[in-house]
Amino acid sequence: MLPDPFGVYEEIRRAGPIVWNSRLGCWMAVDHSSARAALMDSDNFSSSLQGSTEDSLYGAPTMIFSDAPDHARLRRAVSKAFLIRVAKLEPRLRKLADEVVDEAVSSGHFDAVGQVAGPLPVMVVGELLGVAHSDLPMLKEASDEVVALSTTGPGRARTRRAAASQRRAFFAQHLRKPLTENGAESMLPTYVELLRGGADEAEVVASCMLLLVAGHETSTRLLSNCLLELATQPERFLPLSTREVAFTDGIEEVIRFCGPIHMLRRTAVHPVELEGTSVRTGDRIAVLVAAANRDPKVFDEPDQLLVGRQDARNHLGFGMGPHCSLGSTRGRLETRFLLEAMLTRLGDRRLKISSTEWEFAQSMFVRGPAALPLESVAW
Repeated sequence: MLPDPFGVYEEIRRAGPIVWNSRLGCWMAVDHSSARAALMDSDNFSSSLQGSTEDSLYGAPTMIFSDAPDHARLRRAVSKAFLIRVAKLEPRLRKLADEVVDEAVSSGHFDAVGQVAGPLPVMVVGELLGVAHSDLPMLKEASDEVVALSTTGPGRARTRRAAASQRRAFFAQHLRKPLTENGAESMLPTYVELLRGGADEAEVVASCMLLLVAGHETSTRLLSNCLLELATQPERFLPLSTREVAFTDGIEEVIRFCGPIHMLRRTAVHPVELEGTSVRTGDRIAVLVAAANRDPKVFDEPDQLLVGRQDARNHLGFGMGPHCSLGSTRGRLETRFLLEAMLTRLGDRRLKISSTEWEFAQSMFVRGPAALPLESVAW
C-alpha cells in the first residue's frame, strides 16, 4: 500500500463510483454509496475466501470468511458472550491504557507501535482469551506472521503456515486447561461450553485465533494511526482536551479519518447491478472503505480531521451489514481510553515525531505505521 493512498483514491473516484481495475482483475468500489451497497448485500456478494491462503491458516471456517448460514451460526455462537465480556472488561481496559501510556510517556522517547499501540490490544485480547501474560509475546509473534500479507515466495508462505499451526496447537491445548480465576471472566467458559455441546473443536480453535488476529492487528494499526495524527496535527485534538467535544463522539471522526481497514473483499455470486454497473457472477469486488470514508458527497471537507464532525458516525471504518466487525465496541473503547490517557498524561505538552526513519507497514488491506518514534515536547 502507498504511504498516502488518498490522492489515488480520489483519482479513481473521479472515474466513477465503481471502476474496473484490469491489473488486479477486480472492480473497485470507491464511493460511500457503492461501498455500503456491496457490504450490505450479502445475498449477492460473498465474503467467503474458501481455499485461499488466509482461509486455510485458520484450519476451519471462521465468521469473517463465511457466508450464510455458516456465518450466522459461527457469529451467534460467540457474539453475546463476547459483548458481555467486553463490557465487563471496560474498567480493566482503562487501567491497562493508563499504565501503557504512563510508562511510554515517562520514558521521554518511545515507539508508538512497539510500546503503546501494539502492547495494549494484545493485553486486552489476552484478558478476553484468559491467556497468561507470559504467553502473550509468543502469540503476538505468531499473529504477526499470520497477518503478514506480503507473501513473496514459498519460504514466506511456509513461515505463515508454521505460525498458524503453532497458534492452533496452543489454543487446542489452552481450551483443555482447568479454568483459572482470570479465565473464568474470559471467553474460555463460552468456548468450553461450545465444545461440551458438540461444537467442532477445529471451529472453536479457529474462533480463538480470529479473536487474536482481528483484535491485535486492526487495533494496533488504528491506535498507531491515532497517535500519528496526534503527533502531526495536535491542534485538531484540542476540543477533546478541553472536553468541548466528548471522546465518544471524537473517536468516530478518528476512525473515519484514519481507520486502519482500507479494503474488504467480496465476490459476486449472482449477476447484479451495483450503482448502475453490471457485475457478473464470479467478479471480485475490492471495497475501498477508506476511500468511502473520504467521499465528499457524504462528508464535508473529507480530508480534514474534525473531531466535532456531526456526521462522522456514517463512516464504514468497521464495515457494514452482516459482517460489521464484532470487535467494534472493543476497538472504540481502546481508542477512547488511549486518547483520554495520552491527552491527560501530556497535559500542557504535545507529541512530536522524533525521527524521519519510520515507515508504514506493508499490507494490501490495512494501513498503519510499522514503527513510530515519538517524544513529548512543549507546545
